[in-house]
Amino acid sequence: MINQNEISLEPGKTALLLIDMQPYYIDSDEKKELIPNQVSVLRECFCRDIPIFVVEYDGKGRTDDQLHEVLDVNHSKGYYTITKSRDDAFSEAKLGNLLKKLKAESLVLMGINACACVFRTANSAVEKGYRIITSEDLIAGYCERCNEAERRAWYREHSVYLESHSQVIDLINGGSPA
Repeated sequence: MINQNEISLEPGKTALLLIDMQPYYIDSDEKKELIPNQVSVLRECFCRDIPIFVVEYDGKGRTDDQLHEVLDVNHSKGYYTITKSRDDAFSEAKLGNLLKKLKAESLVLMGINACACVFRTANSAVEKGYRIITSEDLIAGYCERCNEAERRAWYREHSVYLESHSQVIDLINGGSPA
C-alpha cells in the first residue's frame, strides 16, 4: 500500500488523464457532483503547465461542454485528445508514446466508469510503472457488474486514492494531501 502522507508530485513529471467524460456516459447526478471538481483540477493543471490528455471513447461524442469550456479557454496552453476504441486508454499507442516523450511518471486520473474504463487505464498505467493519483470525487460510475468495495480497495492499494479533489490540488501545488 502507498503511504499517502509521503507522496509528492514532481514538476515536469506529471500528466492528467480525463477519461470518457462524454454525455453518453454521464448521468445528471454524476454531472452535478463530479464535473465541478474536475473543472477545479483542470484549471490548476493548466496553471501549473501539467500536460492534459482528454481521452474519449470513439463514436460516443465529445467531452462534456462544461469541461470543454475550461479546455477551450486554455487552448493556447494545449492539451492532447486521445480517441480510443477499447476501455483501456493505453490500448492506443499514442497515449504511451506521448507520456514517454513528456517523461511523465505520475498520472492524475479523472473520469467516468471507475470500474471499467478508468480502472482498466489505471491498471495498465500501474503495470507500466506509472504512479496513479485520484480521489473519490474525481472518478465515478460503479456498475452492477463490479464490486464497488473491491474496486475502491484496488485504488487504495495501487494508487494514491484521496478523499477529495482539494487534496489532489494540494499535491499539484507542491503540498501534501494531509
